[in-house]
Amino acid sequence: MLLVVGLEAAVDADRRPADAPFHLISLAVDPAGRSRAVSRSTLDVAIPRDTDRRRHVDVVSGLELATGDYEIRVAGGDGARGASVFTHVTVPPFRSEALSLSDVLLGEIRSAQSPQKKSVAGLTFPIVPTARREFQGQGRIDAFVRIYQGTGRTDAPQPVTLRTFLVDGKGQTISSGITTLAETQFSRDRATDHLVTLPVSTLSPGDYLLKLEATMGRRIAGRAVRFTIVRASGAVTSPSRAPI
Repeated sequence: MLLVVGLEAAVDADRRPADAPFHLISLAVDPAGRSRAVSRSTLDVAIPRDTDRRRHVDVVSGLELATGDYEIRVAGGDGARGASVFTHVTVPPFRSEALSLSDVLLGEIRSAQSPQKKSVAGLTFPIVPTARREFQGQGRIDAFVRIYQGTGRTDAPQPVTLRTFLVDGKGQTISSGITTLAETQFSRDRATDHLVTLPVSTLSPGDYLLKLEATMGRRIAGRAVRFTIVRASGAVTSPSRAPI
């Protein structure tokens, strides 16, 4: 499982925090309260001396988990201060399920890159993922999803129809698209990747929901991710390519 954690610190020009290694620990706990996986990271968070804004750094790590339900606990600190967060996840049966989707990663292509490479815990991905869910209406943001046809199955792969919907805060679908993924696009591990470019430069400030729905015969699998546009970029222009 890929884990993206966003670190934010308020930076005061007169009281700039001292440079110190930041230690992060991620823990997966099963419903019985037993630890099932742990990941530790140590990194240097460089904060420019002339900044007076909040500093955001994305840390990418991996946890190897079997199918099931887990509570993910993350804590970190630099010795002088710390913070923690937790959430719940369900790991689908990717090996046996005929059709399943990964969670959706959002990548702010032109943002400061994470210290980690684009390959973590044996997983590779074509974007620099971010934990941010608030974006300005400029630059480029991509959503990444991986589609599986049962990594441990032996039946022949089939074509998959992927539908995408962009829904605004009023529940109105403002954009949609459809893509057919041929069976030949699925690799030896019976998976294929798909990127969706979000049309941030054309969106007004507000809340949005990106929904993805994959169909293979009678089987349907879906994922969704919320994000917010906090400031328009100025003039509204058409995106250079169809976003979804």
